[in-house]
Amino acid sequence: MLPYTIAVRAKPGEFAACGRVERQFQPYLRPRFIVPPLRERDPAHGRALSPDEIAHVLGRRIGKNWPLQAGFVDAQFVADELGDAGKQRLFSVIRTVNPKIDPVFSLGDLDSGFASSVVGSADALALFVEYETDPDDVAAVLRAASIDPRRVTVLLNFHGAPLGVEAGPSIAGAIEGIYAAAPVRQIVFQGSAYPSNLPVGPNESTRIPRGEWHAFRSCREELSLPPGVLAYGDYGADTSKIEFPKSKGGRPRPHLRFTGANDTLVVRGADEGPFTTSMRKVARQVVDSREYVGRGYSYADDRIWQFAHRMTETCGDPTTWRELNTAHHIAVVMRTLGAEQNVRFTTGTFREFEEQGSLF
Repeated sequence: MLPYTIAVRAKPGEFAACGRVERQFQPYLRPRFIVPPLRERDPAHGRALSPDEIAHVLGRRIGKNWPLQAGFVDAQFVADELGDAGKQRLFSVIRTVNPKIDPVFSLGDLDSGFASSVVGSADALALFVEYETDPDDVAAVLRAASIDPRRVTVLLNFHGAPLGVEAGPSIAGAIEGIYAAAPVRQIVFQGSAYPSNLPVGPNESTRIPRGEWHAFRSCREELSLPPGVLAYGDYGADTSKIEFPKSKGGRPRPHLRFTGANDTLVVRGADEGPFTTSMRKVARQVVDSREYVGRGYSYADDRIWQFAHRMTETCGDPTTWRELNTAHHIAVVMRTLGAEQNVRFTTGTFREFEEQGSLF
């Protein structure tokens, strides 16, 4: 079930989590960085990027945060704005800094000029497929593009599907249908049961069942695929509804999404007052919860502990909180899958926190 494919928005918090996550996890991690539309304000530049800028800005960030290991870049939300020439420039720059990064195509992309320029030179291809897609359509598109299925990784997206233990058989059927029609190199389950809206009010907490994880474990019992074909993926501690709405401003809502073995603990602080005061209380609730197992579990766990115990000057900002949510989630999935596959990950030793410089 390793490597683990986490789908994350190509934003500073998620980039930082992937770049700073423990080195022992990185060879088994394959992020899918989802590029936002050009209308999105770039945090480092304070404005939206132009089509000419995005290739070099994103390439530079991947070079700093994910320069050595395999991964994916998904430009579907910016594809129309970039066009074939823009996408070619984007991936040319990205592959200069990391040749192990593969572009993600949809079924409709494979007849584009950009796809034609990549298909012939790439050893492997990633194909984003919705779970309701007819498997015969997948096979037909690959045949039409003269692509050997054994070069293809299918990212099978279960957004909108019922997720949980009871969904296992239907998910297994969708996966087996794809493999029967087109025996691809690998099929990556991708889904999330986390709601698209924050599920708690100020000073509240709740637990959200990890339906995607329960569904995946259940579907494995129904499958009979060759070893290595099936892999796990999700959307981190986030929803699978990928949206980039125009910013309306307003005050961020201080909270943490802390992944446990079966549920995600969501703790939200007060909407008024200093963020640091609110987030120290949030961190304290996390540290005192049954989901928290110690500072050495990941660097994010150590940092949350230090927030709770007033060992940092501040508790950061929304980018910091997204980073910690993502880094802790990666550790949970990695340690769980590793234990199932006899891949040993050690528990870290904690140290006094030092403010880290930006990776941007």
